[in-house]
Amino acid sequence: MRSARTRSPLRLRWTASAVAATAALGLLLGSGVLAVECPVRAAFGVDCPGCGGSRVIADLARGDLVAAVDHNAFAVLVLVPLALVLLVAGARLELGKARRMWPPGRWGKVVAVALGASVIAWTVLRNLPFPPFEALRA
Repeated sequence: MRSARTRSPLRLRWTASAVAATAALGLLLGSGVLAVECPVRAAFGVDCPGCGGSRVIADLARGDLVAAVDHNAFAVLVLVPLALVLLVAGARLELGKARRMWPPGRWGKVVAVALGASVIAWTVLRNLPFPPFEALRA
């Protein structure tokens, strides 16, 4: 009989599935096989926080960090690191080394509000129609 401390590698099935799905989507978007038009840009004519994201994935896959930042600096500097942190947190949760993925209590609320505010600020700034903000468009 296994002890409670012995964990099977299959225990990471959700984390592994998330990595596999992200990698597959990244390959499809980055190679140009799957082209996705931004519904926000199509409907309203403005860039959403994720506009340029598929080009960012392609640039990062080629190792071109400068081009990736040029297409969507927010995605490269905030969303990619956030995704990596959540991936590690999810793995820790699945392995039983953490109770939750998101920080509890006040700290969790502060992080959530800061992320929300940064998404709103990025959306507004990249859509301002005058220099230097025009350079932030996708």
